Amino acid sequence: MKKLVSLLAVVLFSMTAYAQSVEDALNALAKKEGVQVMNINKDFVEAQIATALSSITDEAKRKEAEKEMRESSDDAMGILEDIVNLQILTTTDASKAIQEEVKTALQTLNLTGYETLIDVKDEDSDVKIYQEKQADNTYKTLIMIDDKEDNEVVALLLHTYKDLMTFAEELEKKEDGGKSNFINYGNNKSVLDLLKNKK
Repeated sequence: MKKLVSLLAVVLFSMTAYAQSVEDALNALAKKEGVQVMNINKDFVEAQIATALSSITDEAKRKEAEKEMRESSDDAMGILEDIVNLQILTTTDASKAIQEEVKTALQTLNLTGYETLIDVKDEDSDVKIYQEKQADNTYKTLIMIDDKEDNEVVALLLHTYKDLMTFAEELEKKEDGGKSNFINYGNNKSVLDLLKNKK
């Protein structure tokens, strides 16, 4: 009887883990001590900008601030328009034990439906990138970086209107000097560098 109960517990746990989405897994990991998860979406950023501008009571100063913000953030807002939402997990302030726990949890995520775009290991870091096309023709991209140099695990879940290659290329065009810093890892390579090298 004990064996049957144990077996049922394992099966139920496996079913729960299997059903858990990537977002749910990241949110669960956020409860670990020292792990930080940031959720960013377009509405949040736009609301923050609106709040900042509305706090300027002098109308002339507010109009000037609006003008400066438009001029300085055209590229940033253009990039933001391609993003539905972004979830970033980091273990910068976590203990070594928690970092290992996060790393293991990320390695055992259920990624059914995701295509492996990149799996690169080098002396500085390991980078894995997976992408899933959604029913509404948007894309979910999971980027996992094990940064050995800084002893940090980073996971980004990017939900965009464009596939990662197109998104990274457009981001590079908008960055100063035409060189994207979109998730740099060892030897100053970016995600776009990895994608180009893969092709």
